[in-house]
Amino acid sequence: MVGLVSAAMLGGCTPDADDASIRLCKDAMGRRVAEANCQGSGGTARGFSHAYISNRQAVPAEGQAIGEHRSSPGNGEVRSPEGRVVRGGLGGSARGSVGS
Repeated sequence: MVGLVSAAMLGGCTPDADDASIRLCKDAMGRRVAEANCQGSGGTARGFSHAYISNRQAVPAEGQAIGEHRSSPGNGEVRSPEGRVVRGGLGGSARGSVGS
């Protein structure tokens, strides 16, 4: 019984892969630009910001319009267009440690 309850609790805390977002850098016109434009403190001052699209959407090439997106990530994982985890699910860090 305890195993079933534990599994049910874990299932409720595990982010659904369908909730994952892909983080893209965009210019003021909503076109995808190189990620380097969004890095550092000057990115937003120059009109660049991050946009988050569903992992079910096609990732536009640089220079193409991003289309439907959110300005903040959902609760799932956030990935780069290359598939690298940028932020873990439920707002946690993508970094972890083993041992103590």
